Amino acid sequence: MFLLLALSCNDYNLHTKAAGLSGAGGALSWTPEAVDAGSQCGPTTAAVTYTNVGDAVLTVEEIAATGWAIDDAPETPLRLQPAGELVVSVRGSGAGTLSVHTDLNDTPVAEVPLDSLADTPPSVEITAPTDGTILEIGGSSTLTASATDAEDADLEVSWRSDADGPLGSGPSLAWDAADQSSGSHTITASVTDSCGQQAEAAIAICQDEGYIEESLDLSSWNFEGSARYDSAGYVVLTEATTNQSGTAFQTYDTVASDEVTIAFSFYMGDGTGADGLSMTVLDTERMDGFVGDSGGGIGFRGLPGWSIEVDTWFNDGDGNDPTAADHVALHIDGGVQDHVLWSALPEMEDTGWHEMVVTASGGWLTVSIDSVTYIDGPAALDAFPAYVGFTGATGAVTNNHRVDALLVTGSVCEDG
Repeated sequence: MFLLLALSCNDYNLHTKAAGLSGAGGALSWTPEAVDAGSQCGPTTAAVTYTNVGDAVLTVEEIAATGWAIDDAPETPLRLQPAGELVVSVRGSGAGTLSVHTDLNDTPVAEVPLDSLADTPPSVEITAPTDGTILEIGGSSTLTASATDAEDADLEVSWRSDADGPLGSGPSLAWDAADQSSGSHTITASVTDSCGQQAEAAIAICQDEGYIEESLDLSSWNFEGSARYDSAGYVVLTEATTNQSGTAFQTYDTVASDEVTIAFSFYMGDGTGADGLSMTVLDTERMDGFVGDSGGGIGFRGLPGWSIEVDTWFNDGDGNDPTAADHVALHIDGGVQDHVLWSALPEMEDTGWHEMVVTASGGWLTVSIDSVTYIDGPAALDAFPAYVGFTGATGAVTNNHRVDALLVTGSVCEDG
């Protein structure tokens, strides 16, 4: 840091040597007695005025500073006439001393304490969420930070994501999963104090990919055939009437077909007993529509992608069914006769709601219904961007087929 010296006087000669001059009758005063600038953004500049208050000329033999600095000091010794003034400017931070040495016998050195505290930088800590948190889909979280500073009472916190850019400002900020990119984020909280000093804190989080039915606008569903949205809050695939085929696909977003978890509820019954429904992961790169074949095709026959069917009618003799019992099965590309993985089920047409969870990850498929695992085995599922949806069908026999509470999660966050 640099110090600036400013000098003014009434009557003295900077170049006249004053060695041996008497100080008898001289006296010196100065103001201020001490410099205490408190906390400052940078080096402090202060001026100290020395006055010859005696009736004789005095000699200033040396001007010196410790801890701080003076600049452009006059050559010493110098003579200071009665009532003459010497103004010395100093600049610095921390503790220091300005000393003026004179020829006065009683007070040869006039010392002025100097003190100035450098501004301390602020600090900030992200208190929520914790580092490494995986944020669930379809919900909201709150980003929270605590900022402190010794000199500034109020600091504004600014938030930024390396994936989505600026997020907003404030000590607390809402994070809506539907508005943010899925995947990894480095979240940074920044504060700047009144002196321009900054502090940052950062955490790594991951936003799960996917969506839940309740967070989606009805317009994001694609309904075909007999499918519709019921005001009671669920999706109807077929009514309990003959020769129905309905499909309902969620087109809000695509997910990776080979790394996904899909949970939903389904209802079957109120009719004469057929045919079933499917949860279908539809290949958006090969699809040319949303509707497959009715009847034993259960609405997904011929659709590219893969399907998990719940079949409740035994099509005897046509090769479509591996068992006469209700069953769940994996089918590829709408091939209803090709049961890649399958398992018999208890009665599903009981006019009650059942919960299914399907997980495809790492070449493995698991399917559970009402917390019982029925399929748990290897499945070579191609990777493609997919719409998730449902199909249902009836033929000569009937059932109501309904689905609800859809939850789709892409495997973009590694737990632990």
